[in-house]
Amino acid sequence: MQNEKRVEFAFEGHRFWDVRRWMIAKQTDNGIVHGLNSRPTVAELQATGLDVNSEAAGLAVFYKVVPMQTRVFTDRHYLMPIPQREMDVNPNMVQNYGW
Repeated sequence: MQNEKRVEFAFEGHRFWDVRRWMIAKQTDNGIVHGLNSRPTVAELQATGLDVNSEAAGLAVFYKVVPMQTRVFTDRHYLMPIPQREMDVNPNMVQNYGW
């Protein structure tokens, strides 16, 4: 069911909320995010043996998978923090866990 929904609704913005509702975000949204090498260094371009200004050299290094960022997802991220102005309106309200 989850994979079917992931494929059917790809690029429609549902995944962000689905992984939180299914409580699988710690597995899917934690760790290193990889991408393609869109900003190669001159040394990487020179290592291809091609002219560094050529399109061929750029394509040769573009498809190299590189780490882009490290994401951290903890239990507190399953719930959003309640805005302080809402807490001020109702003194009985308790802030969500971790915030």
